[in-house]
Amino acid sequence: MNLPVSPSDLRDFVLVVQHGGFSAAERATGVDKSRLSRKITRLEQILGVQLLRRTPRHVTLTTAGERVYAHCREGLLCFERAIEELNELAAEPSGRVRLSCPVQITQTYLTRLLPAFLQAHPRIQVEVEASDRMVDLSRDPIDLALRVRKELEDSRHLVARPLLPVRNWLVASPALIGEQGAIEDPKALANWPSVAWPSTVSEAGPMWALRRHEQIEHFSHQPRLLVNNLDVQLRAVETGIGIGLLPNVIVSNAIKAGRLARVLPDWEGECEELIHLIFPRSRHPSPATRELISYLCAHLPDQIKAGVQPPGQAG
Repeated sequence: MNLPVSPSDLRDFVLVVQHGGFSAAERATGVDKSRLSRKITRLEQILGVQLLRRTPRHVTLTTAGERVYAHCREGLLCFERAIEELNELAAEPSGRVRLSCPVQITQTYLTRLLPAFLQAHPRIQVEVEASDRMVDLSRDPIDLALRVRKELEDSRHLVARPLLPVRNWLVASPALIGEQGAIEDPKALANWPSVAWPSTVSEAGPMWALRRHEQIEHFSHQPRLLVNNLDVQLRAVETGIGIGLLPNVIVSNAIKAGRLARVLPDWEGECEELIHLIFPRSRHPSPATRELISYLCAHLPDQIKAGVQPPGQAG
């Protein structure tokens, strides 16, 4: 009855042939040459053919040995390539990841999160574009982007991971509140200076759409500064230029620090938005990119939730 062929026997056969003899194979592998000789003899007995012609100095392949060697060498190469690929998958991810992120989210949250990520992954380089512009992931050299939108505009070509809802709060500096006095009716916003987006100005004048429960109303305000940049808006509101309607995720730290206070906390912006982490559907993310995706999905929502206070009263 034939005995099963051991893969290690085939591997040793290949090594003996590659090194030109048992002594050379012993020096290269550390396996005793007498043991190698016994294993090849056993392999020949199992296969029922002579594989090697042995002389005191050399070994040569028989015709049968040449055919067996060709197949064994090819199989051994395939096995080694498979092991290399597995090692690459198990290895520490490396390379550059390019991330686009709104300025305020970068300054408020990524400054805390990214150093820990980079310390845990010393072979990954992260390149951040801190910008409020909407990047085109099909054209721009960006791997990932964080966006704050009511809904994703191009879901056919993008993969989106929704991370956290965002609400817009009315906020003002304590100094401005002290100067203007307490406000209890949103109609009084018409008498307050404001900092706002240019898009809030329509033919009807500057208007904010505010929601209280399911009730939505429009209220006038008096812009002192119109600017399409959240960072400028935040700084202007903190210095007392006017009241602002700003995302809770960027004003929460200023509220905690006492630089801002909520105004009319029962009211907030009409639309709830979502922070999305997006990447191109057509582009297979690298291991380094996948690692950053997993990290941001796991930690960014908790980081933001820890900073966003529940509704409070104006100071």
